[in-house]
Amino acid sequence: MEYVKYYREKYSNDLESFRQQIPIEGNKHYHEDLFKIQYFQLTPSYNYLDFTEEVAEFAVSLFFSILMDQVAFNQQLSGGDYNKFRNLTNYPKFIGNCTSTSEKFSQCGGNQHPISILKAINDFEDEGNSLELDRLPYRNDEKNPKRPIIQYSEIFYKASIFFKIETKVFFEKNKIDMSWTNFWTLVEINCRKIELTTLLREF
Repeated sequence: MEYVKYYREKYSNDLESFRQQIPIEGNKHYHEDLFKIQYFQLTPSYNYLDFTEEVAEFAVSLFFSILMDQVAFNQQLSGGDYNKFRNLTNYPKFIGNCTSTSEKFSQCGGNQHPISILKAINDFEDEGNSLELDRLPYRNDEKNPKRPIIQYSEIFYKASIFFKIETKVFFEKNKIDMSWTNFWTLVEINCRKIELTTLLREF
């Protein structure tokens, strides 16, 4: 399936399907109105992505969604436009694994850069939350054998072109109080920081 077709026709449903795979009971990061995705939930060691064969498309879509939400928040889009942006998109948040009893010192206590999403889908070494109490709610969802390596580079490039165009349309349609070109430049800068420059080529 072509990436644009996937995003427009399947991504929203896949995101909801993914959300429904994550246990609620015992999940201290569950919020009805705010979907928080933990690193381990995307790894091959758990079965949460088994509902789709389009893992690469899903992961790349998630990457751009969360990156744009983080850029919007960090810029606070003048005039309180982040709240407007947030209400229109309702993108999920991406946090790390629980690595400490205190969220203040744990990777789950704050947002993680979405580059880790692309790392997680091929991370065969990650074992989930560090403490047994935090692992318990997800024990039944651990899996073996694990899925093959996911190739996403070509899809990433196609998605970068698509999201650049979509950003322009979204900002103009919703009268977001910030230049869409300035916003997208910040997205590109974030990608360059994580050495994805060759994937996010100009066109």
